[in-house]
Amino acid sequence: MAWQIVGALIASGAIFALVPGAWVATPPRDVAALCLLGVVVMVAHILVNRAFKHAEAAVVMPYQYSLLIWAIVLGAVLSRIPRAR
Repeated sequence: MAWQIVGALIASGAIFALVPGAWVATPPRDVAALCLLGVVVMVAHILVNRAFKHAEAAVVMPYQYSLLIWAIVLGAVLSRIPRAR
């Protein structure tokens, strides 16, 4: 995971170097949403790790794969919500 973050930093640094003035300040509402997302994702990862500790992988993996279905459904639903500008 650390290398993924390092790669993202390098890629974003290269983009900012190639396109000066591309940075736009993030609105406070979006920063709050990103912070909430970070907390939810961290808790989700902890719970998945605990599930693998307490159950067989064959039991836990179907729930992991259902994540793909949930991502598609929630993405479709949330993409229809109008955004405040």
